[in-house]
Amino acid sequence: MIGMNVYIVGREDHAIDEVGIPMLASTWVGDREPGARDSVEIGTDVWIGACSVILSGVKIGDGAVIGAGSVVTNDVESFSVNVGVPARKVGERFESDTQRSAHLQAVHGLPS
Repeated sequence: MIGMNVYIVGREDHAIDEVGIPMLASTWVGDREPGARDSVEIGTDVWIGACSVILSGVKIGDGAVIGAGSVVTNDVESFSVNVGVPARKVGERFESDTQRSAHLQAVHGLPS
């Protein structure tokens, strides 16, 4: 679930390295071919706390938790708990692979 005031921000929305081009006239992300760092992947059953910022180019794995006010600059492991600026892993949502599998089966409505 994406909470209130969550921002997904492009980290390369404008070309800042164009010599002789003022920033206002620099190439915008919509005027060029998409790159790997232009998108964000958010897995199933992810919790993103209020006022968090997710930078483009990251993947947030299934079942991950992002604490309120965090800034995600790197990929986030599935079922990990991440907090801070920049966000860092501080724990696991479940203790075992068995619990993780059972949780995903229940979330997707699959028989166990």
